[in-house]
Amino acid sequence: MKALQILKKVSLCGVIMASLFSCSKTIINESSPLPKGNTSADSGLIAHWPLDSVTLANDVSGRHHNGISYNTTFTMDRFGKKNGAFYFNGINSFIAVNDSADLRLTNTDFTLNTWVKLDAYNASYSSAMITKRDNGPGGYVSGICGYASTGGAGYYGYMSAFSTQVINTGAWHMLSSVYTVADQKMSFYIDGVLNKVVTGIIPPNAPATVKLYIGRDDINSPTNGYFVQGALDDIRIYGRALSATEIQQLYTPADLNAGLIAYWPLDTTNGARDLSGNHHNGISSNTTLTTNRLGVAKSAFYFNGINSFIAVNDSADLRLTNTDFTLNTWVKLDAYNASYSSAMITKRDNGPGGYVSGISGYASTGGAGYYGYMSAFSTQVINTGAWHMLSSVYTVADQKMSFYIDGVLNKVATGITPPNAPATVKLYIGRDDINSPTNGYFVQGALDDIRIYGRSLTAAEVQQLFNLNN
Repeated sequence: MKALQILKKVSLCGVIMASLFSCSKTIINESSPLPKGNTSADSGLIAHWPLDSVTLANDVSGRHHNGISYNTTFTMDRFGKKNGAFYFNGINSFIAVNDSADLRLTNTDFTLNTWVKLDAYNASYSSAMITKRDNGPGGYVSGICGYASTGGAGYYGYMSAFSTQVINTGAWHMLSSVYTVADQKMSFYIDGVLNKVVTGIIPPNAPATVKLYIGRDDINSPTNGYFVQGALDDIRIYGRALSATEIQQLYTPADLNAGLIAYWPLDTTNGARDLSGNHHNGISSNTTLTTNRLGVAKSAFYFNGINSFIAVNDSADLRLTNTDFTLNTWVKLDAYNASYSSAMITKRDNGPGGYVSGISGYASTGGAGYYGYMSAFSTQVINTGAWHMLSSVYTVADQKMSFYIDGVLNKVATGITPPNAPATVKLYIGRDDINSPTNGYFVQGALDDIRIYGRSLTAAEVQQLFNLNN
């Protein structure tokens, strides 16, 4: 197959972005690096496939681009975590994702970002990591050049372009292809560092008639399949051009999974399941699915303020005994509770030893609150009818509780005795403990993306959580 335009051939193939494969590099006027930006490296996310034993081939961006995997197995990820990445055998392993308008990348800036550990180069044109194209030129492929020889990262589409740096086998690399439609520039980053900028790259227009594939070329193309032989992990597609700073942040971010005790995304894909890997799965009662903060349908849980809640069985790590911790919740409250609080996360009996993370009630304007041996509250009112991220960060050494609202520190309270939640009660989401003599402190509104950490997140990490998929 021939690339549509080849101005200069070079011997080594690099990171590629284009829809027709040719390991002759298309080099069209190299340029200076893109300017740095300060926006979040998680806004504008179209799809994110972590590819591990917990999320499988599901998309966790909230846009439901879930895949179906064929002949893949689990392998160790770049952190040495068992079952933390997908292995592709180079013969018939791939993931198929149904078409969606946002995956076509029509006339838009975009970023394709993949972690890969290649075992061998493909014997033909490319190892295709992300593909959405038919046999015509309109779609796109992000891959590593093949011919069973040293290869570079590449993009294939109406025009093809390649990095100059070789992607060696047997090692993890993060490959980023960043495109700006206004100036038709494709920038290749390898392990967070800009390698090359190529101009004159016509924007893709991937057909609606084909699926997106991970680990192979389009299934109907007359090729050898361009199968990947190696491991893939943490694949992301953005509907915007990430800055150099954001690419670096993707390469070396704070690990928001470190110390994670429980994570309930609360959406139609995962239900009340905990994705932390600690199996704190919940059972929901009288909840319904609603639109999340990104405007995606069925991606948050709605609690009716009367009898909606989620119950999670007791576990020692959920008791938060004598430890630093962070309680983090996205909430859109419809009305304040007529009694003391709208209880978002609760693990307590009728005694003082447990904990509650909630919003002050009495049917009046309320602030974010923490209730335990001692209670503390934010000074900022949490208004109804809008999404907010509420973070309560506790350090046991100095008995401080820090309240963050939408990623910004609001208040620090001292003298907060650490909780010691009883083993005899469950953890509840959306209500107070079921045996407490209260009105239930039921939440009336939507909850989403609830996290409990066994450590105190830093201010930067709280901000990163706020920016995540936001």
